[in-house]
Amino acid sequence: RPFLSAALASMGGMADDLCPPPAFRDGRGHPLRDPRELWGLELRYLLCDRIAARGGAVCTVAELVTGLERDGFELAGRSSKEISDALRWEVARGRVVRVGRGRYRAGAIPGATRRRIRRVARHRIEQVGSWWIRQAAGSLDP
Repeated sequence: RPFLSAALASMGGMADDLCPPPAFRDGRGHPLRDPRELWGLELRYLLCDRIAARGGAVCTVAELVTGLERDGFELAGRSSKEISDALRWEVARGRVVRVGRGRYRAGAIPGATRRRIRRVARHRIEQVGSWWIRQAAGSLDP
């Protein structure tokens, strides 16, 4: 990019005209193509947050799929498979406990980890809400 900036400056153009800043960023500051797409770390964090919010109650994969779709998130591939794969990672760390096929409850999450999970989950929910507002207004520009 420095080469591009220097070349455009010598021609009288601005590099930022060609490369506008991304409209949305994830919880770690990385650019997002579409804030509705959910995968990886942020999917795991959102699922942990939702399961922990229910306390000791058992949560089914179908309930998690419905909740994510209701909030405007999209998962690649088969939603139930994506969620069960993400929760397998969290089960291995003890944050979620598998109580049966497609049924999970909250495990032990340290306080600092719980706060980080909650912060990232809230950020993504706000990003999706902002996306819907911008789409309704007819502009997805920042």
